[in-house]
Amino acid sequence: MTRVYFVRHGHPSPAVSRAEPDPALSSLGLRQARAAAERLSGSVERPRVLSSPARRAHQTATVIGERLGVAVVVDPGLSEIGGAGDADVETRERVSRLWRTGDLTARHPDGETLGEALDRFTGVLRRAVEAHPGDDLVLVSHGAFVAMGLLHLCEHDWDPMTVAGLAHCAVPELEIHRASAVSLGRVRFWEPNAVEQRDRS
Repeated sequence: MTRVYFVRHGHPSPAVSRAEPDPALSSLGLRQARAAAERLSGSVERPRVLSSPARRAHQTATVIGERLGVAVVVDPGLSEIGGAGDADVETRERVSRLWRTGDLTARHPDGETLGEALDRFTGVLRRAVEAHPGDDLVLVSHGAFVAMGLLHLCEHDWDPMTVAGLAHCAVPELEIHRASAVSLGRVRFWEPNAVEQRDRS
């Protein structure tokens, strides 16, 4: 059995937009990353840390990797669903509803479809498990990508319409049983909220 800990990156500043498509972590985001690293340090065995190439994700992964004593490997497959980061609020909410229903053709303007993103989710997860058999994996990625992958490709007990994006530095956990042909694995722990949500700086 392999355990996979997904981590949404910490809070960025400024917010992702067309003007700033790759922001760094805010001071809150750094605190969230340290809190996630501390939680993981008591759970993972023989850890491997992989990260989206986005700066906010890589910074989060670096904090975690330093705490766990391992180097971070960048995997472009862990990038956010194309177009999700810079869409306006109304469009994001509309597309998110379609994604939760499993509409594989739904997309943000100039972005990926949900189906394309789920194919990528499957590929990156299978590659990581095959490359590191027996290791615990920490995959640092983005809220919509992780939430939709777990919702549509893994076993769980949720009502899809109640699933929202993950909070910054939330850490859902997936158990992968190699004998299963039905799903990629069973979500063992969801934890939609990060430890610290309020920026005191």
